Amino acid sequence: MKKLIASLLLISPLASASQCALESQYVQANYQVNSEQTTNNTLAQAQQFTLWRTPHQVAEQGSELVEVWQQLSNQQIRPIRYFQAHQRGIEYQPSEVQGEQDWSTKYQLVSDDFIAKMTLKSEQGEGCEQLQNYQLVQGDTKIELAWLVIPILFIK
Repeated sequence: MKKLIASLLLISPLASASQCALESQYVQANYQVNSEQTTNNTLAQAQQFTLWRTPHQVAEQGSELVEVWQQLSNQQIRPIRYFQAHQRGIEYQPSEVQGEQDWSTKYQLVSDDFIAKMTLKSEQGEGCEQLQNYQLVQGDTKIELAWLVIPILFIK
């Protein structure tokens, strides 16, 4: 059975506990995605990256590539890829984006539709420290997600 675990490791001091609702749109988070195959051959891989997020722009920074997505006023997504080793970037037009343009996938890495398909297994903590653990089993693949919930506590 294949197993994929995505976990939020750290949210920056930009989103401290007393300000989580006020600063939840401005986030820097470090992620680690672990993949294991538990059939005859054990294959373990870990991918680490940093997510930078503002209200209409998201950047995913890996070891060699930084991908930036900008949400335009017409709801289209414009991607930009920066190749760190070459110190160069490629800016694409929104019309060049293939497939579905789901901003929630870019903005939070896991789409709202995908989370809705998962089963909530447990919750711990409260407020800005609330962690929800989800699971989805599809055939021989099990996906586990640890999701840090940032509630809207204050409305102006």
